Amino acid sequence: MKVSRASRLKYFGLILKGGKVSIEIQTVLRPSIPRPITLGARLSVLEEIYLFREATAVRRFLQTHTRLIDVLLEAQPHLAKHFGPATQVALEVVSDPEANGAKQLFAYIRTTLPVEAALAQLDLLDEEWFLDQLDRVNGLFNFNLESV
Repeated sequence: MKVSRASRLKYFGLILKGGKVSIEIQTVLRPSIPRPITLGARLSVLEEIYLFREATAVRRFLQTHTRLIDVLLEAQPHLAKHFGPATQVALEVVSDPEANGAKQLFAYIRTTLPVEAALAQLDLLDEEWFLDQLDRVNGLFNFNLESV
């Protein structure tokens, strides 16, 4: 267990040994209680990982649908596995004209892979991870490919 300096307590005690009084200093460790990470801090982390297109709209959407933040944070290693660690992913809020303008967040995976290879990797991402997240995203988020 990793314990910060702030989590160490010192106890001072008097001990009687052979008629002499000595002072014992004992360090006792207590586990740190994790502090909740603020919404602003979580959004800042996302902004370091993803490119926000129309950043105000993306932030507003994520502030309204906070459960997507965890999905996006968890997606990063899966994206790196399938598309490479240096692959940029752009987040954009898109209105669906077929659903009366309902908004959805898209993560556009910017890739130089040939189309067939990129589609194959996207299918693997879906099968290995994203399909298990569909209940969490509730139709509010999806991935798409963008050739660069």
